[in-house]
Amino acid sequence: MSHINTDIPELQGYDSGTVLQNLSSLAARQMGLDEIRIAYLCELADAICNDCDNDKDTAESILTSLRSAISADDNADGELLRLTQHLDLLERLYIYRRISGRLWRDGSFFTLPTSDSPLPSDAVGRIAYMKSNLASKAYLKLSAHINGCRATEFYSFEDACAEVVNGQCEYCLLPIESSEAGKLHSFLRLLEKYRLKIAAVCDIPVRSGVDSPTTRFALLRRNMSGQTVGGELGCINSISDLFFEDRRENYRIELIHRPESGSTSPLTELLIAAEFCSISTLRVDTSVHSLSEGDSGIYTVFGVGGGDVITFLWYVSLEAPSDTVMGIYPEIGDPAD
Repeated sequence: MSHINTDIPELQGYDSGTVLQNLSSLAARQMGLDEIRIAYLCELADAICNDCDNDKDTAESILTSLRSAISADDNADGELLRLTQHLDLLERLYIYRRISGRLWRDGSFFTLPTSDSPLPSDAVGRIAYMKSNLASKAYLKLSAHINGCRATEFYSFEDACAEVVNGQCEYCLLPIESSEAGKLHSFLRLLEKYRLKIAAVCDIPVRSGVDSPTTRFALLRRNMSGQTVGGELGCINSISDLFFEDRRENYRIELIHRPESGSTSPLTELLIAAEFCSISTLRVDTSVHSLSEGDSGIYTVFGVGGGDVITFLWYVSLEAPSDTVMGIYPEIGDPAD
């Protein structure tokens, strides 16, 4: 705000023109200070990167160092990292954006949590699911988006999940939500138990008719990024590795926020981080869900659009490590959609 309209009547005896001119002057000075502030943040981010340049795994080294600094760990290495303890949320987010952008340019990639073994070639494209009328419809809808897709039927949902974890199938299919009953927690607990990630979702009508309730099915896999057959898993070599197909505007990021007592990242800060990264907030459950014994969380869903996914993932990894990213996935509609 560099200019304020001063063409308004006097305000109860005050010289409104002078007051508003002073406000305009202050706004201009603030803009100048903000530019200097951003320049210093860029210098700090670049210096942190330079300190880790000789590290074999630069991205992970920076993440580890920043995590130590943010938690006010007395063992945080170096004065530069300790400076981050005194930055506010938006300043830290700007640091993360600057660092992640530089790492992409330099060829050091953010690594997502992965399974510890490569996927066998004969498992690629194979979907495990427990056959039912609705599940078969979900399989047909989702399989159209997977090259070389084929089905493997099981007699229990748990067996289907285990088949993915064991590397015999790339995907499994589970119902996770009902338009009538809400989240299907018994199935969501299987995602937590087997540490599966959502690759895509689709809604299947329970019966014929425009007003029919629906069941949401999730296509699940071991890793959030694409599987690499016979090689390293989970390393993002390009932003497209995060996505099931190319239509980013349909993508969602779903995570479980755990509102722990004394958490350094309350829900409000998570939402601010999403807004900073141009990621829209689509859903925040109003109640805390019981996930497993002694564990609870709030389901949140964000729209990716053209947002800065990598900076947002850095934020979650650094400042909300107890939160679980359930997946980055598209909503698959009917072919006419």
